[in-house]
Amino acid sequence: MKRYLVIMLVIICFSTACSNQDSASKDMKNEDHSQHMQPATKREVHWPVESFQFKNQDNQDFGLKDLKGKVWLADFIFSKCETVCPPMTSNLNQLQKIVKKDKIPLHFVSFSVDPVRDQPQVLKKFGKRYTEDFKSWTLLTGYSKKKIESFAKNSFKVPVSPSPDPGQFIHGTTFFLVNKQGIIVKTYSGVENPPYEEIKKDARKLGEE
Repeated sequence: MKRYLVIMLVIICFSTACSNQDSASKDMKNEDHSQHMQPATKREVHWPVESFQFKNQDNQDFGLKDLKGKVWLADFIFSKCETVCPPMTSNLNQLQKIVKKDKIPLHFVSFSVDPVRDQPQVLKKFGKRYTEDFKSWTLLTGYSKKKIESFAKNSFKVPVSPSPDPGQFIHGTTFFLVNKQGIIVKTYSGVENPPYEEIKKDARKLGEE
């Protein structure tokens, strides 16, 4: 009888342990799945932008010194982009309208990742698809491919490289908020559901500092 009770007790304990292990395993899988389903689209950073001087859409010199004392939002695009650049630029233009309406001084800077084809006049034509207001939006080119690759990597922590698709490029799809001292302080999704109100709020706060 005692032997029977011991055997039954071992079976019960083993079954309970397996059940707890399975439950823990499921919890871990659910947690991992949740993390993958909700990637971070915005975060606070502290990345100084290295000094630069390029050419704008009017073929004029434009550099970091021209942005000193200004709050600005940057992104990376190119005029022949067939995927993410049109929605990104449309989102940027929408944000441009929002901050203008609320009288928030925010400048916008788009760096071309295809400087060979994106000559100033090409960028001006590209920009006119979205707006005629270039007072607060500067599109930049006038550098080598090697330069924009290193600049994007060193200052903005994003890759820029040729795509397997002919004439296309791999580049970041992030909006970068830069303070008056030329330091990137926050990043946001530039393609899917940009947080317009949050960007507006953050830009206003930086402008008041």
